[in-house]
Amino acid sequence: GDLREPSLARIMGLPPSNGLIETLQGREHWQDQIQQDQQTSLDHLLTATAQPAANQLLDSMQLQNLIAEARDEYNLVVMNSQPIGNATQTMVLANIIDTVVLVVGSKRAKRIAVRDAIRTLSAASRRPVVMVLNMAA
Repeated sequence: GDLREPSLARIMGLPPSNGLIETLQGREHWQDQIQQDQQTSLDHLLTATAQPAANQLLDSMQLQNLIAEARDEYNLVVMNSQPIGNATQTMVLANIIDTVVLVVGSKRAKRIAVRDAIRTLSAASRRPVVMVLNMAA
């Protein structure tokens, strides 16, 4: 879901792919673009290159259809998005997904920024925001 600065493939050590972009642009079906991580058996639909028209792609019927089909296929569908500080894409996603999980770096995040992020996400989402504290130990 982070179409401006995609990093998930690099972080997960997966081959770069623009499967999500191909799907949202209507060129490929999402199931044909899935990559499976051999270590975890998790399926991924990735983005490798930044997209200048990211907001239009995420605010599309193709994404809503993809999510609906993925919900039928999988027990759990997780979408990574850009940090809340770069909010536009995140707000679009928060409006169409079931649950928002805000991951907060314990030593980096300012309390007021976390509070503002929760308020912003709560306003965009129809559901409560769940917060996870990362790097707490």
